[in-house]
Amino acid sequence: MRSSSWVELEPTTQAEAGHQGIVYMPDSVIVDSIAPRIGAGAGSGGASEFEWPAQPTRLDLIGGRLRLLGVIGRGGLGVVYRATDLKLGRDVAVKTLRPGLRDSPRHRRRFWREVRITSRLDHPGIVPVYDCGEDDQWGPYLAMKLMTGHTLAEQLQNRSHPLEDRPLLLEIFERVVETLACAHDSGVIHRDLKPSNIMVGAYGQVHIMDWGMAKELCESPFRPPRLSGSEADAPIQADPFSDIDHVASWSEESGESGEFDGDAPVDQTRWGEVIGTPHYMAPEQARSAREADARSDVFSLGAILCEILTGAPPYEGTSLHAYTQANSARLEPAWERLRQSGADPELVALACACLDEHPARRPENAGQLAARLKAYQMEVTRRLQAAEHAAARDSKPRARQTPFGGSTHSNPCGKRWAFWRW
Repeated sequence: MRSSSWVELEPTTQAEAGHQGIVYMPDSVIVDSIAPRIGAGAGSGGASEFEWPAQPTRLDLIGGRLRLLGVIGRGGLGVVYRATDLKLGRDVAVKTLRPGLRDSPRHRRRFWREVRITSRLDHPGIVPVYDCGEDDQWGPYLAMKLMTGHTLAEQLQNRSHPLEDRPLLLEIFERVVETLACAHDSGVIHRDLKPSNIMVGAYGQVHIMDWGMAKELCESPFRPPRLSGSEADAPIQADPFSDIDHVASWSEESGESGEFDGDAPVDQTRWGEVIGTPHYMAPEQARSAREADARSDVFSLGAILCEILTGAPPYEGTSLHAYTQANSARLEPAWERLRQSGADPELVALACACLDEHPARRPENAGQLAARLKAYQMEVTRRLQAAEHAAARDSKPRARQTPFGGSTHSNPCGKRWAFWRW
């Protein structure tokens, strides 16, 4: 599988997004899938729809130390540049607001909210923040580690059958759950968990990307840097959208393409406030973003597990079709596919518990899900050891088979996942 750099951008076409249609276009994507389009204009929509930033010159600096090397890509709100940190001599990814939004108080507040959330989460599975600040020319900026690797979405799409690489994918899933448990313990929910937001490094590292739609469930003492000039003395105004973050609207035009407009005014909203990606969205989140909590993230984890085990997320079809299924909690087909997946009944039951229509019946947070995964893994190990002891006593050792047609599997992450049919 080819390697690619990861920064916070989203595919600009529905074809790139695949079946993972977008409600609000978050800022996350593979760099070299979008880099070839640099200099080709603002995309299919034309320059009038997006103010495409010019390539920086060798003299362009952000924060006095980050020399911009080129545009890596763009998203609905942000632009990401490859840059060199002149003090430390390393390449980094630098995110700024796109030119037309750098003076928007609302988007500036949202940018600093993302910086605040990302910087306070300290876990190996979360990309570290190196620097942030306010630049007179470029506005607010965020410097972070420049990642390489591939997404879980790519890995899933490259399978020829859902049974392929199942143990390794389950190990990746376990790492994702552990990372999200750290966020939940810190009072942060992600609200857009999906395979394309999970980065797998060349050496087995697993990172949850794109915290642009995350929400803090508790207050943080972080405050953005003060502005220079006349804005410095201006009072900080309350953000009327702080409890919503993004209000998505649907129209016939956007519905046909399977995309939702994440920047629509409130008075254009239909179906309530929507945040996330429909194919992985909890029913309560599809009905109102205000209802999302840690259990909504747990549902999204269950949706990812469903795709690992069955080859497809709970809801299939276009974004609009998936949203309709999420809104009505049409989960029976997904449950049936899980039961037919050939995975261990305990693992299927855990996936179905995460995908329960009622939040109260799901694991309360990612920490509880991690504990249940650990208990399941310990039970698998116990059964494996018992089978090995029994085989040692037999004159003809029993063949060890798994529901996915292979033996126990060792992966680079250092653990064994074995799923037996008894």
